[in-house]
Amino acid sequence: ENTPVEFEEERKDVLNFGFGMEFYMTERLSSYLSFSTDFNGFSKNANLFDLTSDSEKDINVAEDFAHFGLGIDWKMGWASLVLGTTYANSGTSEFSRPLNPAAEEINITDNEVTQFEFSRWQFIVGIEIPFLDKKIKTNQSQE
Repeated sequence: ENTPVEFEEERKDVLNFGFGMEFYMTERLSSYLSFSTDFNGFSKNANLFDLTSDSEKDINVAEDFAHFGLGIDWKMGWASLVLGTTYANSGTSEFSRPLNPAAEEINITDNEVTQFEFSRWQFIVGIEIPFLDKKIKTNQSQE
């Protein structure tokens, strides 16, 4: 006899926002600063762990992120160079243990909740070489 599997999920309303600022230090050098949020819209989510977990447990890893960014844009005569970094951080979230093995060889503590905290750095290097600028300006002036 087949066991029916029902994946249920519930979502909640979230409001994400962000802002950014650019500072012109010189004609060729500017810097930028940004902040944004990425709140999780799930109040209960369905995933593959639902097949092995107790049905009354919520096993959602509810991550709400805050993103920070900063960098510089350096305009040279032949190109622009962008150097920057972004940092993402989540608050601590709880994750219920999805498996309850009945083997005596496996020693499991009474704590059925694991806490996660996530952070990530990303580094950005970009170069813009405007090799079509003269061709585009020539075509626009002829029209």
